[in-house]
Amino acid sequence: MLLAPDLVRLFYARRDHRPAWIGEKEIPPQVRPLLQSLKKAEDEGLDPSDYHLSKIEGQFASIEKSLKKKRPIPPETLADFDLLCTDAFLTCAGHLARGKADPETHQVVWQGTCIEESLAGLLEDALAEDRVAEALASLPPQHSFYLNLKKTLASYREMARKTKWQPVPEGLALKKGDKGKDLKEVRKRLLALGDFDRKQGKSSQIFDEALEAAIRSFQSRHGLDASGILDPTTLAAINIPLEERCRQIEANLERWRWLPHDLGERFIYVNVANFELEAFEGSRKNLAMKVVVGSEAWQTPDFTSQMTHLVVNPDWTIPIPVLLKETVNYVLQDPCYFRNNRMVILRGYGEEEAEIEPASINWTKLDEKNLDFRVRQEPGPQNILGRLKFVFPNKYDIYLHDTPYQEDFAKTARAFSHGCIRAEKPVELAVWVLRGKPGWDLRQILAAIDAGDERTVKLVEPINVYFLYSTAWMEDDGTLQFRADIYERDKKLTEALGVKPPLPR
Repeated sequence: MLLAPDLVRLFYARRDHRPAWIGEKEIPPQVRPLLQSLKKAEDEGLDPSDYHLSKIEGQFASIEKSLKKKRPIPPETLADFDLLCTDAFLTCAGHLARGKADPETHQVVWQGTCIEESLAGLLEDALAEDRVAEALASLPPQHSFYLNLKKTLASYREMARKTKWQPVPEGLALKKGDKGKDLKEVRKRLLALGDFDRKQGKSSQIFDEALEAAIRSFQSRHGLDASGILDPTTLAAINIPLEERCRQIEANLERWRWLPHDLGERFIYVNVANFELEAFEGSRKNLAMKVVVGSEAWQTPDFTSQMTHLVVNPDWTIPIPVLLKETVNYVLQDPCYFRNNRMVILRGYGEEEAEIEPASINWTKLDEKNLDFRVRQEPGPQNILGRLKFVFPNKYDIYLHDTPYQEDFAKTARAFSHGCIRAEKPVELAVWVLRGKPGWDLRQILAAIDAGDERTVKLVEPINVYFLYSTAWMEDDGTLQFRADIYERDKKLTEALGVKPPLPR
């Protein structure tokens, strides 16, 4: 069964249905590079068996044997072989370039990711120039985020093959000065994972200063409170099998394939799983800050957009789902809720817009059908968006903004919002995005904020913004980082990557 039948038909139609991988008396040399490249798909976190590998290898061996013995080969066998090679190249090419799973649903798309006419042209050129392997190798992302993670996958697979660990018993809660027989196994793990200095990684049942430092290192790399205490949460992370870590890395390689491979000269990268925003100029990081992301009930999605403008002293219109699910409860508990939070209830638009009193609404019977008003919070220090709002058009109505809730940034896990991103250093971000715009340096931005008036400021040029749920990555200094799967997306994506191709009819 062909996995990309529409694209296969397009490819052969372009070449007047001439075969691509077979000759009259020999098999062209491009087949071997194809097979080698399909096997190398494993290095990218993909499964080579998804691309007819064993069937092509079997047919290849059989056809070569028949050619050597000068035995006739049925035309349908040669045609089937040619089709499989073409389908394998195009399907694998699509997965390398755009990913195997759909970014929104995480469902496997055997054809959708591959139906790009450019891939048919890519194969045609690769065959003509005898560059099949090079063509496939050029398709995955080539930036450091992806390449470093790819190297990590290889090293973790090697470690998983050579290392056999038994789970450390759960329930331990040890700190410096304590003794425990299981500490030997903990030291062994931390030494292999690179958190222990090899000179200090001596086998011992005593929780010494060196072990405390190693545990702090492990905790920092896994987004945990770096207490240096071997608590149940830290132990659970230590006990995660290496094979599972490999699958986690594979899922994150897939996520990078979803994004444009050229990230742009200036871009903002929000790692949702790490609660962090970074601003880049080429490969150089200019700015980094903590962020608050969507809660489990209001998850921040993976998506790409372009920041076009920001708003100084924005107002905030409460989204209908938030109004119905949360605001109603606040109003029922506190009749002065709107007044205390500088909110007004409005009905109508333009000249017909009118403010209505909260008491005139039956809040206990409110639903989407009878909701004929909107609630707006006036600009100011209390506004939930703070004093700055950064806008990039997207279908999710997500944006970056300031926040009056500064205490949240002191927490390690910061998933509290309704999906939008609260930035720790909004003024610094405003200076960075408005760089080069006359009249909008730091002093003038602060003056505009103090003025209290709402103002929209257009950027000199749009800036790419990437929201990615990265639970595994490598820092610039070579430190491998893992984060908890707070939205349980790793599990769903891993299952999708493991889905096998449809069986032949």
